[in-house]
Amino acid sequence: MSEQALYIHEETLQKHAYILLCQLMSMHDIENLAYYPGCHDAVASLMATGEPELNRNIMSLAALARANDDSRDGLKTHLAENPAGVGTLTRNEKSEILSAREACNKIIHNTSVRLTFETTVEHPLYAEAYRQNKIDDDREYRVPYLAIAGKGQGEGGKPWVARVDLIKWIFATALFGAA
Repeated sequence: MSEQALYIHEETLQKHAYILLCQLMSMHDIENLAYYPGCHDAVASLMATGEPELNRNIMSLAALARANDDSRDGLKTHLAENPAGVGTLTRNEKSEILSAREACNKIIHNTSVRLTFETTVEHPLYAEAYRQNKIDDDREYRVPYLAIAGKGQGEGGKPWVARVDLIKWIFATALFGAA
């Protein structure tokens, strides 16, 4: 065996990213099948079985991408090319840009999590390119966000809160996690 770090191949990260993205994008359509919003019917029962799978998929992608980044620095490249990061991190009442790597860390070490969706008229990945190229886009996008909280490591660990744009994070891990 050659002397190099073990790592996950790009195809594996992209497969995990694709499955997670499909799961998130389909949630709204599946929820719309309910008899009425908030109804405890067969649809709600089926959606409840998906929650552990969603948690597993998010955690798996975070762990795999972070482990790869330890040996290959791909997520550092993502931040250099995407300085707006993938969300925000608030510590000590200060808000800062959340890098894809730090999002992986926060996902792995959270103490609470909540998934929300927001509707926007800006493309989740290409809004700036659309503006620069004067591309009209009259579609609406439903973007999933992960609100997570935790505490820094050690006895005096300070609390933190992160807001992860899951679309940006998934693409960062899929396309830069194996760089």
